[in-house]
Amino acid sequence: MRKRSIHDLTQRSKRLVEELKSFISGNFVLSQIEDDVLEEKVKEVVAQRIGNSYCSVEQKLSIVQQVYGAIRGFGLLDAILKDEKYYRGHD
Repeated sequence: MRKRSIHDLTQRSKRLVEELKSFISGNFVLSQIEDDVLEEKVKEVVAQRIGNSYCSVEQKLSIVQQVYGAIRGFGLLDAILKDEKYYRGHD
C-alpha cells in the first residue's frame, strides 16, 4: 500500500511539473526573461498552484527546481548532476 502511494505522489508531482512548465512557457516570453527573474516567477506560480494544500518546503523546492530545470536546464538530469557534485564535493 505504501509503495503505491509513493508512486502516486511521484506521478502527481510529475504531472504538476509538466502543467507548470506548460503554463510558464505559454505565458512568458522566456527568451526575454533573466534566469533569476524566471526563477522568482516559477516560485510564485508554484506557490499559487499549491495554494493552501500541504506541501513540505522540500517538496516545494523540488518542484521549483524541476520546473526551472525543465525550462532552462536539463530537466531531471539537473538533479542527478547536482547530486553528483554534492557527493564529489564540488560547487
